[in-house]
Amino acid sequence: MKERVANLVGEDAKDIWMGTFHSICVRILRRFIDRIGFDSSFIIFDTTDQRSLVRTLVKTCIKNVGLDDKMFTDRAVLSEISNAKNEMLEPDQYKIRANGDFRKEKISLI
Repeated sequence: MKERVANLVGEDAKDIWMGTFHSICVRILRRFIDRIGFDSSFIIFDTTDQRSLVRTLVKTCIKNVGLDDKMFTDRAVLSEISNAKNEMLEPDQYKIRANGDFRKEKISLI
């Protein structure tokens, strides 16, 4: 890409930031993220890593709340969380709506 741009604009190409949208954004973040109190050595997870981490965290929450992980699987809980997010429900709103629904009341503890 840099070579093609250099062919078009000449020597000035060396001063141009170029790359994919994501690579440019990462470059900006690494350079300036300290201004908002974060460390520039952050890690970006791909979709598979994100899903794995979220499932692990939900499994831990299910265990910590003392729920039966056979009755409350991580997938079922994540699906319920996704539904609540789609309805733009805050945790307190979800808890109120769950009133009387045993399964949802238990999930609201997570």
